[in-house]
Amino acid sequence: MSQTQGRKGRVRMPVPGADLPNLLVSIMEAETGAADTAVNAALESVVLKEFETWCKIRPRALDQAMLKKIRNSAGSAGTQGDRRTLEALLSMDIWPTAMKNLTAEEASEQIRLATQELRRAKTYLFHQAKCIRYVLSFVAEELSPAKQKSLNREISSLATFQTWGQEVWKLWRESSSMEMKNRLMVSNFWLVFVESFASDAEELVSNYSQALRSKLSEYISPEEYVSLFERTLLTNLDDLKINSNSNLSDFSSANDAVQMDTKISGQIVTIIFRMENWSQAKLASAKIGLTFELSGNPLFDDLDLAVTSSSSLHSEIRLSLNKPKSPAVLELVAQTALSYLTS
Repeated sequence: MSQTQGRKGRVRMPVPGADLPNLLVSIMEAETGAADTAVNAALESVVLKEFETWCKIRPRALDQAMLKKIRNSAGSAGTQGDRRTLEALLSMDIWPTAMKNLTAEEASEQIRLATQELRRAKTYLFHQAKCIRYVLSFVAEELSPAKQKSLNREISSLATFQTWGQEVWKLWRESSSMEMKNRLMVSNFWLVFVESFASDAEELVSNYSQALRSKLSEYISPEEYVSLFERTLLTNLDDLKINSNSNLSDFSSANDAVQMDTKISGQIVTIIFRMENWSQAKLASAKIGLTFELSGNPLFDDLDLAVTSSSSLHSEIRLSLNKPKSPAVLELVAQTALSYLTS
């Protein structure tokens, strides 16, 4: 059974269940790669638009290689991404003479702000790919031979494939050593992926790109970037040439279910925690619980702490406080909150 079938999003039936993990990885990577190509195109558009507002003529230093370098850094999350974006801009010999009164530091901040939703889209792509691959590697590498045997039967219809997918999910839930806090995220991604398949004559056909497009359109704005994204994803996957440099290892390096960022505005420091796939009820409970946790620590009595939450496009909890006298206090606040949210 050729993995080329997987890259084209189709699996000819009947197919041995033992062949499915490798084929499904190929399908997921191809369709995730198409989505990543679209997000990268949107990132380039945002970066170019920012430069258009700063100078009338595009600087020579902003060639395609430099644009790609800035784009990749803008798609990377956290303080490491901040540093990479600034380093990319500083490598251009245009500051400040060709950019009026704008410094590289100010330009970096503006680019990071303009691309924050696309950055979250990259994080989403990273998480779904990691979770689907995790389940499939679990089937191939961690299941006992006896349990693997039960999944190796012939898959001859969409119904038998969906049953196979549900059995994989149940075996993973029963046997995986993964911590409970990450199980819901993995389950959601896996079930959406399996349910995205339909049948066409004697083939299983993946519609996963449609599920990705629906989800990522929440992050890609304004309207022209949504159109750009949709045009890219609507390209027939059989004919799509995915850039060899656009692979899963380039995705945002978010490795945890909870991500942390910081923001400084005057004397106010804000610590931002972002979580994937949290319900509003869970978010509200975490906000109240975290407030209680922080209020019970006498070390924080002198701090003017505010805890807020948001669940519009993603789940966020923000801690805002006046800049403390010692960085150790700020680190303790962050560690206490992160420990609570990941426990």
